[in-house]
Amino acid sequence: MRRIAPQPLDILPWMQAQEEAVLKAGFDANDWIAQTWAYDRHDIGQTAGFGGDVRKALAAIKARTLILTGGNLDLYNPVEEAREAGAFIPQASVVAVPSEQGHTTATATKAADVEFMNRTIRDFLPGGTSTGR
Repeated sequence: MRRIAPQPLDILPWMQAQEEAVLKAGFDANDWIAQTWAYDRHDIGQTAGFGGDVRKALAAIKARTLILTGGNLDLYNPVEEAREAGAFIPQASVVAVPSEQGHTTATATKAADVEFMNRTIRDFLPGGTSTGR
């Protein structure tokens, strides 16, 4: 946070931008509650046929997979966990967004983050190019 706000009160504009982005996106507290339940309850290893083995379940994924993380500062979704999961998915690409915003990287409050994510997704998709052609 010191990169964003060298002095304690310097954080206020950043916090306001985060709040405005959430409200602009159509904030719904029920959505956040559902996401929390999903985090707490979902275990891919419990999918039928895997007997609780998360690595076996990840290895069974057949689709090309792109895992974008909020970089090394995402305490909710650590990049190490994304890399570990990606190591077991046969066709996975794990990309850390070079951002200081952690898990809020995808809130579109920082244009450079959005540009990086859009370019990464375009390049990942079949036929995609950074130029959009």
